[in-house]
Amino acid sequence: MNPIHVTKLDHVVLRVADIKQSIHFYRDILGCPEKRISDGLY
Repeated sequence: MNPIHVTKLDHVVLRVADIKQSIHFYRDILGCPEKRISDGLY
């Protein structure tokens, strides 16, 4: 039995090799919102 029960997810961090391809996939195909938080981080 798992004592941790997740009810909501705040955010996910992914480190990727191709940021343009990743943004296209997550934003345009999956519909996830894009948020730029600092230079080079989205």
